Amino acid sequence: MSKRFVCAAFIGGLLMVCGIALAFCALHISDYDLTAIDMEKWEMNDHVITDAFTSISVDTDTADVEIFPSEDGACRVVCHERKKLVHSVAVENGTLKISLVDSRKWYEHISFFSFGEEQIGIYLPQAEYESLYIKNSTGAVSVPDSFSFGEIDISLSTGNVICNASAKGQVKIKATTGKISVEGVSAKDISLRCSTGNIGASGVSCVGTVTVQVSTGKATLTDVSCAELVSTGNTGGITLKNVVATGRLVVTRTTGDIRFDRCDASSVQVKTDTGDVSGSFASSKIFSARSDTGKINVPASTEGGLCEIQTDTGDIKIEIKE
Repeated sequence: MSKRFVCAAFIGGLLMVCGIALAFCALHISDYDLTAIDMEKWEMNDHVITDAFTSISVDTDTADVEIFPSEDGACRVVCHERKKLVHSVAVENGTLKISLVDSRKWYEHISFFSFGEEQIGIYLPQAEYESLYIKNSTGAVSVPDSFSFGEIDISLSTGNVICNASAKGQVKIKATTGKISVEGVSAKDISLRCSTGNIGASGVSCVGTVTVQVSTGKATLTDVSCAELVSTGNTGGITLKNVVATGRLVVTRTTGDIRFDRCDASSVQVKTDTGDVSGSFASSKIFSARSDTGKINVPASTEGGLCEIQTDTGDIKIEIKE
C-alpha cells in the first residue's frame, strides 16, 4: 500500500470526522430542532379569493394538495412554501388557478438541508363545481366527500391520491408511483391508472365504464356497481368483492392471482398467464375454463351468461353463491 494512498485515506477520514462533528454541533446549538438548520427559507401565504369561479386548477411540483370545506363561507388558499418557490393564486375566466412560480437562481436549486413540507390547503365555500384539475409531480392529493364536480382529473408522478368526491362526468386519476384510493364515489365513467403502486376502490357507483389499470401492484375493488368493468395489469393480483356489472366484466393479468367474491356480470372474461383464478359469482354462468398446467373446478351449468377463464400456469376454482 503506497504512502500516497495512506495519506489520502487519512485526510478523507479526517474530513469525514470533522463533518460529522460539525453536524452534531449544529444540532446541539439548535437544541436538536432540524428546522433550525434548514437551508431553505419558508413562509406561510394566505390568499383570500373574492372573485367568483366555477372550476379549480392546480399545477404544482412537490406540494401536498388538500381540499377542505370553508367554515366561514370564504374561499382561501393557504400555502406553506419556499420563499422563492411560491404559488400564484388568481381567478381567470371563471377558474381558480393555482400555479407554481420558481424565481430561484440556478445555484439556489442546490440545497443540502431542507426539512419543511410544501402544502396547499384549499378552502371552498360551495359544495359543487364544474371541474377539478390537479397536476403534481411529487406530493399527496386529498379530496373529501364534501364536494362534487362535473369532472375530476388528477395526475401525479409520485404520491398518494385519496378521492372521495363524486362527479357527473368522468373521474380520472393517474399516478406513476403511489397509491390510489377511491371511496363512496359516483360518476359516469371512472378511470384509475397506476404504474407502480396499489389501487383501492370501494362503494363506487358508475353508470358507464370503470377502468382499473396497474403495471406493478395490487388492485382491490369492493362494492362496485357499473355498466362495464375492465381491469388490466402486468404484475400483481386483483381482488373483486361484490362487484356487479350489467354488461361485461373483463380482467387480464400477466402475473398475479385473480379472486372473485359474489361478483356478477352478464358476461365475464378472465385471463392470466401466471396465477390462480378463484372465488364465487352471484348467478349461474356457462363456463369455458382452460389451464395449461393447473386444476380446473367450475360448476357444470347450462344457464346464465358466458364466463371465459384462461390461465397458462395456475388453478381455476369457481363456485356459485346466489
